[in-house]
Parts: sequence; C-alpha cells; structure tokens
Amino acid sequence: MRDHVDMCGNDYDTRDGYNVRDYVHVLDLVNAHYLGLQYLRDGGESDTFNVGSKVGFTVKEIVEAACRVTGKQILAIDAPRRGGDSDTLIADSQKI
Repeated sequence: MRDHVDMCGNDYDTRDGYNVRDYVHVLDLVNAHYLGLQYLRDGGESDTFNVGSKVGFTVKEIVEAACRVTGKQILAIDAPRRGGDSDTLIADSQKI
C-alpha cells in the first residue's frame, strides 16, 4: 500500500490547476466489454468505441471525493508534470 498519492502537475489550464479526466467505474467498463462481445457474436462488425461519462473531474476533486466517501484522510502530494499529459481528456461515448 502506498503512503501517498502523487498529483502530477498543478498548473494545467483547468478549474483548479489539476488534470481533468473522465473516470469510469470498473464495473461499467466490464459491462461495456461484455456488451461489445455480445455485439460481435450477434454479427456486428468490429469497430472502435469510447467508454466514458462525458463528464470530467480533476485529480484533486477525485482525491477529495475519496476522502469524503471513505471518511479517511488521503495524503496527496503535488508532483512534477508528466511529459505529454494534456489538460483535459474526456471520452465521447455517443457512438457506443
């Protein structure tokens, strides 16, 4: 278990300076894969689909939400930016 969470970069062009990402629950992702397999079994053509909520949250917002939900303090440390990280990545799942 880690003793802290690294929040890589706090100077992005976002509402609080941290990256915005489209977080998807693992069970929703599993269900999307299952439905994709069903689609192929039913004769659907192989294709590419995005899975997402079309809603973005910053890394800091996710850490704060995890603290509220668990009732535990999570040590989050500002760390240097990672090369190539963009300000915002949100999936458009309209096609799926």
